[in-house]
Formats: sequence, C-alpha cells, structure tokens
Amino acid sequence: MATVDELRQRIERESVLERQERLAVASNDPNRPKYHLLPSRPGWLNDPNGPIQINGEYHLFYQYNPDMPYHGDIHWAHVVSDDMAHWEELPIGIAPTPGGADKNGVWTGCAVNNNGVPTILYTGVSPEVQMIATGDATLRTITKREQPAIAAPPKGLALTGFRDPCVWKERDGWYMLIGAGIKDAGGTSLLYRSDDLIEWQYVHLFYEPDAARGVHECPDFFPLGDRHMLLTAWHGSHYDIGDYTADHRFVSDTHGLIDHGNFYAPKTFEDEQGRRIIWGWIQETRSQEEQIRAGWSGVMSLPRVLSMSSDGKPESRFAPELHSLRRTGRTFEKVTLDPMNNLGSRTLKDVEGDTLEIVAEFDTGMADSVGIVLLGDVTIAYDRKKATFAGAPFKLGAKETLRIHLYVDRSVIEVIANDRVAVTMRHYSDESAQHPVRLFATAGKSVAKQVQTWEMEHVNP
Repeated sequence: MATVDELRQRIERESVLERQERLAVASNDPNRPKYHLLPSRPGWLNDPNGPIQINGEYHLFYQYNPDMPYHGDIHWAHVVSDDMAHWEELPIGIAPTPGGADKNGVWTGCAVNNNGVPTILYTGVSPEVQMIATGDATLRTITKREQPAIAAPPKGLALTGFRDPCVWKERDGWYMLIGAGIKDAGGTSLLYRSDDLIEWQYVHLFYEPDAARGVHECPDFFPLGDRHMLLTAWHGSHYDIGDYTADHRFVSDTHGLIDHGNFYAPKTFEDEQGRRIIWGWIQETRSQEEQIRAGWSGVMSLPRVLSMSSDGKPESRFAPELHSLRRTGRTFEKVTLDPMNNLGSRTLKDVEGDTLEIVAEFDTGMADSVGIVLLGDVTIAYDRKKATFAGAPFKLGAKETLRIHLYVDRSVIEVIANDRVAVTMRHYSDESAQHPVRLFATAGKSVAKQVQTWEMEHVNP
C-alpha cells in the first residue's frame, strides 16, 4: 500500500485525464456532503475567511488548495450567495504571488467595509506578515497591495505565532487583533491601531497570555448583547465573554467551547440585519491517506446566528435561510417512548436517508437518556445522569423540555440542543444507505412532543 508521501507525489505527477478520473471518484464518494458548502472541484478546504455582506450579497472566502486534498499551496476561494444556502463559485479571490510576501500561502484573515470599499486583511507566510487587499463595489475584482501592512511582529516578544488578523472600527480609528503565542507564557492576541487600514502601530497585549493554549489562532472579537465575545482556536473552538475596558484591553469572566466537536477556526460577521453570523471549518476525522484517496477534504459549516441569553451565556441557532433547502416534510405528534412496555425505541415512518433536517422536542420525563438514532448507529442523546448531550456538558432545567435541531448531510452531522450547546460530528460509511431514523428512551418513559423532518435539496455535484 502506498504511503501518504507517495500518494501526494502521484497526485502532483498525474495527467489531466488522471485528474479528471480522480475528481469523478471524489464526486461519487458517499461521504461527500450534498448541501454543505464545499468546492465543486474537490481539493482541500479549511478556515472560513473574510465573511462580509455587501449590497445585500453574502460573500465568503475560505482556505483552499486547488485540486490537492491536503494542506498546501493555500489560496482564498471565493463564493457569493443571496441566502447563505445556495452558493455561486467565483474565481479564486486571492492567490499567492510568486516571489511576493505571500508566496508561501494566503492564510486566514478578515474583510471590512471601509466606506463602501471592501478591504481584506490576511496573513502571508512564511514568514508570517499581515497583508492588505481591496475589492471593487461588487467584490468581484480584488487587488492586492504587494507590500505587507505589518512586515514583522513587535520586538521584544518571543512569539510562537503571528497570524490571522481580525479588524474592527471604533470612533478613534481601526483596531486589529493578531493571533499569537508567547514562549513559556501561552496564547494571546496582539492589539494594533490604524487611521487608514494601511499604517499600523502596535498598542499592547490585548489580554493576559493563556498558559493552557500555545497559540490563540483565528481571533475574532465583537460585541454581543451588552458584553463582548472573543473567539479563538487551539485544539478546539473557544469563546470568552467579558469586558472591553476603556484602555482597549479585554478581561474575560466566562469561558467555554462554541462547539464541542469538529468545528474549528470560527469566523463571524454582522450582516445587514444586525445579526452576528458564525461559520466554522468542519474537519475530517478519517486518515490523511483516506482523504487523499477520496480526493477531497474539509467542509464549511452551515451558518449559525449567535446571540446572548438573559443570563449572559452564548446561544446559537441555525440561520433560518436554510429553510430554503427543505423539500419533503413530515410531522409526528406525541410519540410515546416507554421502555417498560417495549416501546423504548420507535422508528419514524418514511423518514430515512443521509441528507435530512430534524427538529424534535422531548418531554424527557424520568428516562435516563433520550434521543435520536440515525445513519444506522449514530446516537444523539441527552443523558440525564451524566448531564451531557452528545457527549458535551449539558443539563436541562427543572421542567425544561429537550429541543434538538440537527442537520445530517452524509458524513456531516451538526446539532444544537436548546440553543445553548452545539456539537459537530463526522460519520463515514462505505456506501450511501437509506437508514431509518429512530427515537428512543432508556430506563423511563419519555414523550416526543413533536418531531419535524425534511429531506434536503442536493446542491453539490
């Protein structure tokens, strides 16, 4: 069997015909999602970049290796949509410039609206420098500024990372966070300020270094409710909620995971409705060799809307625009689950397959666990004794019902419970199968008050 390096070398030498054959194999992969965003030409996808809404259109970029299903030769792919559910691919947004400051890769960054001029800031490697590009009013034409805006990190800091700019505007100018790590101290972000988005001055560390994480990748900072939220990535997608002080520092008092599964490098933006929309990279969990053989790797999450609960905790909901993907729907009312009377498991009639949306509400009663089984053996459940949902910490309040909203798209499962815990999972199969969907309860009676299901439109080739 060929090694990973041998497979890579084989791909890099293949002929046009061989590449076409490989792409055809990828398109027929039963694990390749049918309505999640991913490149039409199989290759590598990772971090979401520069989400922005301009003149009513949603634009999204993402890290992309054209044709090759592994990380390398990173470009910014570019897609546009009216509804965040149906996407049009545009030409590559930003590509490395041979011999330029980003010759080794166009890495993660953001996009802002500068008085009608879409402006992009991103990291070029190696070494890590911060770059600028601007778009026309439609963001169909993007022009790079070849010289870095920030050519080197500030002196005197033993940094282990210097990448992934996040930019916002305040009354006195523009501010930028750059994800960083400090040797022997931990992850942090560096704060910069500018009057014009071109000339930048280092201000200070934005918050105290986090010894638990080496580098705070992909920082994203924004107001949410009457607080501020900082998102960072390092072995998980983390959030911090806290106070943004008058001297431009951030002090966190609440920390957690914005998603407890395979959801990485989150990036947000505020749309024209004033909603905070979040995207994440859904990573693969099969081996690199399997990814290379499949010919593709990486999926973009569905868009979610972030908000703050009345008790100061983050909430997330799938964007309602996704309803446009719904096709055949079914509704089930008051399904009793009673294991003591051999009714602990109930199959939903005529609900099967691997591209579905499900919304379910349970009165959990005295059951030890309650949930849904799909794709044959994937169990998504609330465990009352362990106080977990799909393996994530979660506890229902007194008399609170369990509300599950999930999307399954072949190998991808995204699920949110009660708007406050999100889990993204991967499940691979050798073939596409019409598995039925079951509800279940253990050790006590429960009632599924209502279950709604929809088959989903297939938008991917």
